[in-house]
Amino acid sequence: MEKPNLNGLNDAEIIKLIVEKNKVDYFEELYIRYSEKVYRKSYSMTQNEEDARDLTHDIFIKAFTNLKNFRGDANFSTWIFKITYNECINFLKSRSRKNTQSIENENTFFEVPDMSDREIEDRIMYDIKLHKLSELLTKLPPEENALLLMKYQDDLSINDIATLMEVSSSAVKMRLLRARNHLYNLFVEQDTI
Repeated sequence: MEKPNLNGLNDAEIIKLIVEKNKVDYFEELYIRYSEKVYRKSYSMTQNEEDARDLTHDIFIKAFTNLKNFRGDANFSTWIFKITYNECINFLKSRSRKNTQSIENENTFFEVPDMSDREIEDRIMYDIKLHKLSELLTKLPPEENALLLMKYQDDLSINDIATLMEVSSSAVKMRLLRARNHLYNLFVEQDTI
């Protein structure tokens, strides 16, 4: 059977074909369009490749089984990323409750390009600070971690975050303020130890 060309169709049109005409094999197109982004978001929140792969799989199963509930009020991309954030937060909460959270340190050896000693030192300090920040983010509650990642890694607007979280813009601003303060306090606390 020849694979249909769905490139000209938008997400809503594909979903309509899947739901109304029972063209379940068309879901593969949505998977192709969004799986890499869902994986990257899952990885950024879990910091574990295997967990991110498992979550990506679970997220798409959940999206597929709930596709009939997709109303089209927002874009499919917003809907799938809302599922992604919720699943990742639930996963992190579960992992935290089990007290099995661990930070994996990988020693990655790479070839250093021709750089001055000062440039190498600056790069090393930058990497240390970035690692420290990543480490501190994992110590935040999952909701605060996700919120900061949405704002500063994914560069989502306050309104987009409010839509994803189903809260008001002012609630997002207040939660961001609390999350930043919490992160700052963790940073100060770690530096004084």
